Amino acid sequence: MSGLADILRGGVATAKRILGDGGLLASVYVRRTASPPTRNEDGTPKRPTRVRYDALVGKSNRLVRTAGGTEFVATSKITFLEPVILGAEDAVELPDGTIPTLQALGEGVQPALGGNLTTSVYCG
Repeated sequence: MSGLADILRGGVATAKRILGDGGLLASVYVRRTASPPTRNEDGTPKRPTRVRYDALVGKSNRLVRTAGGTEFVATSKITFLEPVILGAEDAVELPDGTIPTLQALGEGVQPALGGNLTTSVYCG
C-alpha cells in the first residue's frame, strides 16, 4: 500500500509544480478562527491567523449535496493540492478579495494512504 501512496503523493506534487509554473494556481488566504476566541494581554480580541496557500479556484454554479444530505448551490470550488485542515468557522479569501461561505469540506485522496493529499472546499 505504501507504494501506491508514494505514487499518488508524487503525482500530486508534480501537478502542483506544473500548475504553479504555468501560473494556473491562485493565491488564497485561509483565516483561522480560534474557538473560543483568544484575547491579547490588553483584552482586545486577537485577529485570526492568515495563511497563504496556492490553490485551484473554479467559479461556477453547481448543485452539491453534503454528507448530511443538505443540498445547496456552490458558486465556487477551491482545491488545495496539499492537506489543509479547515473548520466551519474558518474563512477563505479568494483572489478577487471575496470571502465566500464554506459549505462543504472534502478530503482528497484516501486517508488510509497515510493522510489526505488534497483538500476541496465548496463555497456558496
